[in-house]
Amino acid sequence: MANVLPSFPNAAPTARILHFHDSIEYESRIMYSRPVAKALAHPGHTENLGLGVATARFAESKAPDLHLSPHRDNGDPCVRVSMLSAVLTNKALLNTANSSLKEHYPENFKTRNACPLDMGDLDRLGRWHTRTVFTLGTPDTASIYQREISRLVSLHPYLMHAVLAMTAMHDRFLQSSDLPNFAQSTAIECYHHGCAAALFNAKLSSQIDPLDRNALWATAVLLSSMALFFVESSDPEELWPLAPPSPSHLEWLNMNQGLRVIWDIAEPISPGGLFHDLAQNPQYSYFQSKMTSEPQPGIDGIPYYFTTLYDLTPLSNARNNPYHAAVRTLASLLDVECTPFTMVKFLSFPSLMRPQFKALLKGKDARAMLLLAYWYAKVCESQWWIKTRAILECTAICMYLERYHSGDLRLMQMLEFPKARCRLLRSGTSRA
Repeated sequence: MANVLPSFPNAAPTARILHFHDSIEYESRIMYSRPVAKALAHPGHTENLGLGVATARFAESKAPDLHLSPHRDNGDPCVRVSMLSAVLTNKALLNTANSSLKEHYPENFKTRNACPLDMGDLDRLGRWHTRTVFTLGTPDTASIYQREISRLVSLHPYLMHAVLAMTAMHDRFLQSSDLPNFAQSTAIECYHHGCAAALFNAKLSSQIDPLDRNALWATAVLLSSMALFFVESSDPEELWPLAPPSPSHLEWLNMNQGLRVIWDIAEPISPGGLFHDLAQNPQYSYFQSKMTSEPQPGIDGIPYYFTTLYDLTPLSNARNNPYHAAVRTLASLLDVECTPFTMVKFLSFPSLMRPQFKALLKGKDARAMLLLAYWYAKVCESQWWIKTRAILECTAICMYLERYHSGDLRLMQMLEFPKARCRLLRSGTSRA
């Protein structure tokens, strides 16, 4: 597939886009590896789960309960007429929306994979608009996502599939009695996520119109959030770093760091961008430096127990110490509670992670893993799409470090904080 750079002045280097391609493609293969998902990939699938397509009208009208039994109308003809009218209205919406979005599928996708939206998808769109969207960022950013995504989904199939996939995952999280894992993924999740990833990759590999940029950013946010939600097991022994090596380990980091690539392409805070107006608000001034990273050198503001364990001195910086940037970012978050208002600051830890530190994580360096455990411990009571991974992988890291590095007394002492947080949360998980 040819890769054409987008026509933006700040377009990301080809290598960075291709790296993000690989991450999305891998996530897509993981989802489609499930047998039920493979069955869904065939146009003749009897459940007709559909490609997901909608207009802003979906968001403006509350979908009625289409699953009411016909015997519940108690013979009242007015109720029957109302229910029939609701069904006909929604069918008309589906027909109109399916026709509209079909025009925006790539030609090779239309012939092989295109299926119409169904009533279940319409219900999911309603839940997205009234529930799931409000788990993304602050109330202000969520409101922007709610308004703009409702306007954009009928024009951008990759965004529509991402919305439907994430809503289906949220449904499963809320219905689960324990921390959900990938093995419990539904066919609908697999189908829509796979389509979103494939279509998004296709868009990144083609000429990008400036009108695409808000849909690109919104889709990238959803895909990176879903990557965090994908956890292969509920047993820490089967997760990184305890599990045998797997290409899926830390793949969520690639997806999260890929947001920097899309940020450069989409320019969300420039005129016409999703957050341009919001970025003028002093409360959101951090948007101006959201995807840039040049940490302050030295050790001012870094707790003593971090400076000693990580060999930091007043002369340390991100170039001469591979831990410095990560420690600096984490130190700024230690006294901050992770809330919808501060979540974007916490996400800077993985988004701005430097290659040297990431290599240490992949090599299971004990001190690097401790920093990741601290970050997990700080975010593990936040949004549903990060909660499961944070609790389970934090637990796995703590178990690994106790098992293989128990002789490092300073490390063991600092491990107490994330270990206590994980133990507390695993003993009584709650839905959010």
